Amino acid sequence: MRHLAFYKELAKCPDEVCDVWRTVAAGLLVLRYFDWWLTDGPGITLDQGASTRLAQALEEIPRSARPARRLLQHAVSLITASPNDDPTLAVGPLLGYARYLEEQRSDHLAADVLLSVIDALMPLHAQYDPHTPTIALLRLANIQRRTGAFDDAAVNYERAIALANTIDDRSVLLTVQLWRAGLWRDRGNLGDAELEYTQLLSLATDLPHLRSMLLRGRGATHQRRGQADDAIRDLYEAFTLAQSDADREVILGDLASCAADSGLRTLARQIHESLAIHARGAVARAYALANCFEHAIVDGDQVRYRELRHRLRTQCDFSALPGELELHVAYLSARGLERFGGADVALAAYDDVATHAHQAKRFHIEHEARSRIDALRAGTAAAMTPAVRELPPSLDDIAKAVTTLRVHVTS
Repeated sequence: MRHLAFYKELAKCPDEVCDVWRTVAAGLLVLRYFDWWLTDGPGITLDQGASTRLAQALEEIPRSARPARRLLQHAVSLITASPNDDPTLAVGPLLGYARYLEEQRSDHLAADVLLSVIDALMPLHAQYDPHTPTIALLRLANIQRRTGAFDDAAVNYERAIALANTIDDRSVLLTVQLWRAGLWRDRGNLGDAELEYTQLLSLATDLPHLRSMLLRGRGATHQRRGQADDAIRDLYEAFTLAQSDADREVILGDLASCAADSGLRTLARQIHESLAIHARGAVARAYALANCFEHAIVDGDQVRYRELRHRLRTQCDFSALPGELELHVAYLSARGLERFGGADVALAAYDDVATHAHQAKRFHIEHEARSRIDALRAGTAAAMTPAVRELPPSLDDIAKAVTTLRVHVTS
């Protein structure tokens, strides 16, 4: 059944006048119009009743979803005015609509839209520019990877790679392969992921932005393998190659988290506290605040813990941030309750985190929460004080450089 995700979303609505119903119903009507146009070809016309219902549905999209209304209206106007059944004429606003849905954390709806675009373009990729279906496949695979549908993601990465090989743009092929390596890392194939990142780095010597992304991915792989010093070196090089302040802030946050995990807590704390104050990007700033929150818990600083919990609640709009971050903060709050409030209050908090993490398919967070539940019920106290180590001489120059660059970039 086509557009099943939209029908399921409508079935969850309490009534037919709520904002979610009106927004989702309008998107479904436009997708069905797009399907009809592709099937029946140019020159199709809606009868007066259907045309009125479509126009009314678009007008009833609430103000809070105004970007969706503009994109859907544009798609309808292109379909209506099209002199032929070339789907490339209408997919632009539909791809924009899929991006909007991703930003609204409606990955299941975004994937449905991308599937419609891919189904329309794939039979014609030899006739038209194959770049658009390649990017659509990449975006679909990224959503599937993010939502835990790893097998489906693997299939669509391979489809995207096959198409990218027909494009005279090396960066597109390398980008798809970069994301596929990330899938291998997520699935625990760390050796394969590291090898792929290394091979791709040798092919991207003249593409600094792509090299930065590859080094960041390899650094994350090193971190997962317990190779913290190698991870820090890769992340620092990725930082120096990054093309924007936003990218530099995110990579700097990754480097600080890696330093914290490996016992370099003084360096990590300095970077996180600076980013929490000075970072321009909302995501980087929110992640830095969350990490400062964790530092306060680990350090046993209850005053700082309460201050940061308040800041996270009042300064972070989690609806506009990655869903995993909100769950991570909830998990940290439960850890804080365990440390400062006792096992009884922490148990309920951990259980709530585990339930929501399972629903969101963030199974690593669910595992952490359930592990603490089991430990608390068994009377095992949490190891709140991690190992701390001195900065090794091999990283001294990087630490000094990062501290200097940190002030320059974020001030």
